[in-house]
Amino acid sequence: MITLSALLFAKPAKELDRENDPITHQDIANLGITIGARLSRIAAAVKHLEAEGWEPVLRLYDVALTHPGVTMRREATATLTRLGLDSGEFQVEESNDDTEDEGDDVDDELDDGDLDDDDEDLDDEDLDDEDLDDDDLDDDDAEDDEEKPG
Repeated sequence: MITLSALLFAKPAKELDRENDPITHQDIANLGITIGARLSRIAAAVKHLEAEGWEPVLRLYDVALTHPGVTMRREATATLTRLGLDSGEFQVEESNDDTEDEGDDVDDELDDGDLDDDDEDLDDEDLDDEDLDDDDLDDDDAEDDEEKPG
């Protein structure tokens, strides 16, 4: 499966390429302008891609787009070029569909016998009251029994 992705925004320290440094109100304002311009460009690009049949999904920091008919990287990059979109703003990700479903088939690995009720399981009949000694009760249990009104 081919996925196009575009970073919407990152953590502020990553966006500004610095951390634990002094910052001014102007730095913050400029960051807002930069992120706003990027979001406008990406929104316009997503609008064009949606018109071409691409389906956008929001992820943690980016938007991912897939198209059921696009299975090769070169098709995706050709679409970006044809639409005049900045290919530097988009990442083309290629994934193998077989690896995505590996964890979903856990039940398939179980034998049918694993789910059957075995004779080895304990039943209530297997437990006799005679098997319990008075020593099996600890002192706290005995005190609790004495305090309960009966």
